[in-house]
This record gives sequence, structure tokens and C-alpha cells, in this order.
Amino acid sequence: MSAQLDKRQSSVLEAIVREYVRTAEPVGSMAVAERYNIAASPATVRNDMADLEQDGFIRQPHTSAGRVPTEKAYQYYVDNFLREVDMPRQEEKALRQVWSLDETARAILKLTAKIIASFSEESVFLAFDKHDVYYTGLANLFSQPEFIDHEQVYSVSAIIDRLDEAVADVYDSVPDNVQVFIGKKHNFGSQCSAIITRYRATGDDFGIFGLLGPTRMDYDLNIARIKYVHNGVRGFITK
Repeated sequence: MSAQLDKRQSSVLEAIVREYVRTAEPVGSMAVAERYNIAASPATVRNDMADLEQDGFIRQPHTSAGRVPTEKAYQYYVDNFLREVDMPRQEEKALRQVWSLDETARAILKLTAKIIASFSEESVFLAFDKHDVYYTGLANLFSQPEFIDHEQVYSVSAIIDRLDEAVADVYDSVPDNVQVFIGKKHNFGSQCSAIITRYRATGDDFGIFGLLGPTRMDYDLNIARIKYVHNGVRGFITK
């Protein structure tokens, strides 16, 4: 569990994470104070940001006066700030149309993965067993602002090369509910997060369904997407 912050520091950190997820740009104290109803002046917010930086929740990129969240900040966000959000109706409609098709469970799961990848603009992987992995939307990783220079592209390519191995490593430990892996705590790459759930097949068999993206992702909505898939696949999985 992450160290606890006081109420204002928590509000400042939540604002920084939300703003950075929204813009992919380093966040300054003025933006936090003015856009997120923080009951403090920009100068006070700057002091809070200095404390957050000292505690390892945010860092300063070399060329910017703003700050960006660290892996520790995203973990704190997931532990403390997640909001319950509904699936957008357009996505829900697309999934229900696929789930009503007269196709095999394997085919429908692949189509489900494609839909989630398309709407989330993240990558999605699907493991029918530990050594049978399907993934889609990998190009979405390369389109993220975090992965624009040569070194970062190489890092993402290495993640893709190891994706089967990373899935196999977590396959048996994924719970029936939704689990979030952030940064270095898993084998999906230190700059990435994965949101994974288990689905039940026939008998004692199961598979896993996961979303993979940069640590700067919309955790609220992406977790809602994976929860929706987890609950929705039960209707057709025995086909």
C-alpha cells in the first residue's frame, strides 16, 4: 500500500494524474489550481508538488517546468482515486452485437479484443491457455506520445517480443476479478500498465483477457471496459 498523503496533497496528486492522462503534457501548478478546484493558491500547490516530488510521486522532465506522475503516483491513484464509470453506449452496443453472433467462443473473444483495442486505443491480449496467446492493437502502443523516440520505440518492440512470455508468467495467478499491473511490478515493461481478468471456459478451464498500454492511461474507463468483458463473456463462453 502506498504511503498516505494529507487531503490537499491527495487532491493535488489526483489532479496531476488526471491532467497528465488527459494531455500527455507535464503539469504545472497553475493548471492544477485553476482547473481542479484545489482550495489553495498556485504557490501553495507548488509547495505541495515539491513535497510530492521529494516523496517520489512526481518527477520533472529535463526540458519542462511542469511535472509528470511516476509509477508510484499511478499506483496511488488506482488504490485511492478510481471512479466507477459506465461503459459508453456505443462500445456497449458494439460488444453486445458481437456477443449475439452465432460463432465459436474463440471467434467472439477475438472480435471482443478487437473492439476493446479500437475504442480504448490500447493493445489487447487474449490467452486461451498459457501457450496460446492472441493480441491485437499493438500499433496503438507505437502511437502513444510516450513512445516517440528511437530508444522508446526499441523498448516497446522488446515488450511486444516478450508478450507471450509475460502472459505465461502471470497466467496462473490472475484472479477472477480485475487486476492492475503497473510498471516494473510485472513483465509487461516498466513504462506500461496491464489490466487483466480471468474468464471461465468449460469445466475447470479458463483464459485471461487483458489490456496493455502506457502507464499514462485512463484507468477508470479501461478498468470498466475489462470488468464489462469479464461479466459479459459468460453468456456465450460455452458455445
